[in-house]
Amino acid sequence: MNQVDTIALEFEVSGGGDDTDAPPYFLNIDTYVNGEILFPNKKLHLNLPYLENALHKTQKFPIFVCGCGDEGCVGISQTPQIIVKDKYIIWEIYEPKKRTFCFESKQIFDAIEQLKISMLGLCEIESWQKVAYTGTTYAHEFFNKRFLARQRTHQKSRKVLKSVAHNYAHFFFSNMNHASYGYVGDYICERVLAGGERVFFYNILAHKMKPSFLHQDKKLVQSLQHCSEDMLYYLLEGVGFKDSKSMIKKATMLVKFMPGTSYQKDRIPSDDIVPFEAQVTLIDENNKVYKGKCNRFCLI
Repeated sequence: MNQVDTIALEFEVSGGGDDTDAPPYFLNIDTYVNGEILFPNKKLHLNLPYLENALHKTQKFPIFVCGCGDEGCVGISQTPQIIVKDKYIIWEIYEPKKRTFCFESKQIFDAIEQLKISMLGLCEIESWQKVAYTGTTYAHEFFNKRFLARQRTHQKSRKVLKSVAHNYAHFFFSNMNHASYGYVGDYICERVLAGGERVFFYNILAHKMKPSFLHQDKKLVQSLQHCSEDMLYYLLEGVGFKDSKSMIKKATMLVKFMPGTSYQKDRIPSDDIVPFEAQVTLIDENNKVYKGKCNRFCLI
């Protein structure tokens, strides 16, 4: 195998015409091979149902068609040959220009899966019933039972991310998060309050803090770089997410310190005990948000 090509699929939705009988919206899917759009003039459209069928057996498939759904309408007289070989799929395209591409079958499957996930991220399946695609086909027809079953399992499993968010906040302010200068959570509380502030914000993956004067504290910056991000990935992998580094695109923590208040209702407030509320927010690659809170206290 001399070269393995890459594929990515992107979609756009455009408004329909004024005809009340016509669908209000239309879907177009652009195919990118090796980072370049395959048909920039948009006269040829990806025939997604046929592309999915072409993952399983060698056969001629009209994977690119006119907007009406017919490949002959745009002058294609020789249907592309799709060759399935072990872990690879080869496209032999003859018109409008002869080309040969070789993809990993898993990558094509993942590209289709990610396209559907992105579409559902924009709106629910019911809304896609109003979006036309290639003639009489509507976009909601892409979401077959197997895909929806995978999504339900996927969404159910990701509910545990709320617990991960809570556990991260709990770890950050626990005795386990210890540096040469003492407990990290207690130290941050002391520094924030000494600077006249009561809120601490931390971008876990970007290693950015507010108040900004905390970045001048080299020992704090160094200790956070060593433990914070690694602990997040450790917690994610602990609940079964082995691809955690590509799964979480944003992770933040917001902490509100409450000096002068009591950690427990029946206790008198103490100067050296500072209650706080910490909320960790995780955002995955599909822009789903998972939040976890932790209410404890710091010793200063």
